[in-house]
Amino acid sequence: MAHDPARRPRILASGSLATRRRTVAGILGQCGLAGLDEAEIRGVLRLAGLPARAATDPDFPVSLERELTALSVMLRRVAESQRTSAEFAITVFSAVGINHYGILGLAMQHAPTVLKALEVMLSYPELCWGHSRIVVTGLADEVTFTFEMDAPAPDGGDAEALREYCVTTDLVSVEHLIGDLIDRAIPPIAITLPFADPGAHFRAGDWLGCPVTFGAPAAEIRYPREIVEAVPVHA
Repeated sequence: MAHDPARRPRILASGSLATRRRTVAGILGQCGLAGLDEAEIRGVLRLAGLPARAATDPDFPVSLERELTALSVMLRRVAESQRTSAEFAITVFSAVGINHYGILGLAMQHAPTVLKALEVMLSYPELCWGHSRIVVTGLADEVTFTFEMDAPAPDGGDAEALREYCVTTDLVSVEHLIGDLIDRAIPPIAITLPFADPGAHFRAGDWLGCPVTFGAPAAEIRYPREIVEAVPVHA
């Protein structure tokens, strides 16, 4: 029986946001979004092995390992609030749009297509706060964005909570970036996450604008095929 070429996924783009060229700005921003005050943020930096001056210098260079250690410390605060890492990431990063990405966001807005805008993002991971590998595959009728964390978890931290947070953060960020590029003209078909369902109190679909399934095999966003050639409103 012959295989239908139209049902054979083709890789359209791929790249990793887990660059080692990082600054403390990502830690400071995420701790701020988590609601930590200045004293708590200084405590996070100290436990991550960073000097006190890092709290006042957003351009202070940090290693990937130290950033992940800092995020693990931050997530302990999230756990105290009885929220899962995925729930926290969805609610917090739903408020982050393309204008928060500075020059990178501007470059993406002026790209000729959504796919080219994503390629811009993947070309400059040091301007993002991400940690996941992103692979975009296409079929004749739809496109799938797959996210997986390929950065090692720090010793002593909750590796699964960190992976859940980092992967969900990157998925939500990309979904919102694409939505901002095209003014939400083409919403996702569905989103899946391989993490525990936060429960009936949390309606993830209301935050992400499409059906969301937890406990799935992979973290994915599915779009209609036309998303890749969609033209950003400011192209």
